[in-house]
Amino acid sequence: MYNKQLNKQVKSYLEVEIPLDHESEWYIDLKDFSRGMPINWQKGYWHITIVFIDATPDTEAVSEIIGRHLSSLGKQMIILDRLEAFTSTGGGTHIIHLSASDIPEEFLRTVKGIRKDLAECGCRIQSSFKLHVTLGRADASKVEPEEIKALLDEVEYTPFRVTLRKYNYRIFRGPVIREWELE
Repeated sequence: MYNKQLNKQVKSYLEVEIPLDHESEWYIDLKDFSRGMPINWQKGYWHITIVFIDATPDTEAVSEIIGRHLSSLGKQMIILDRLEAFTSTGGGTHIIHLSASDIPEEFLRTVKGIRKDLAECGCRIQSSFKLHVTLGRADASKVEPEEIKALLDEVEYTPFRVTLRKYNYRIFRGPVIREWELE
């Protein structure tokens, strides 16, 4: 565990791990059909980012806020029923991802509560919450959105259910500060 007070320039985030079978037929097809496209695929670690904190004043305080909200949540089930892509806010990257059309209200309330309380304690949060599991990223200057859409249309995607159980609070591109496994 990493439990240290940080200066305000450190980035951190809260994620929930997603168990994804990289040997699923749809995933193998997705990667096969995209051969020759400049896509950087996520390397075996999938998650939903709950909140990305651009500036973290105190990881201990953040951990306490997250823990308080997660203590009453319990594990949630969702069905990842969409294989889609969107272009990042800055326009430089197309994000190929999974998403859910039906997100449990209790989960959404918890996400909103965490984000609100973190902002109130001095964390700088610029991005909004969009439930998605990033599978890969394509440079928008090298791949057109229509090419990504055509790729996704080729894949016979089968929706599947996942349990949102393991949450990690971590330094961006760094160690886990704290983790929670919900029952």
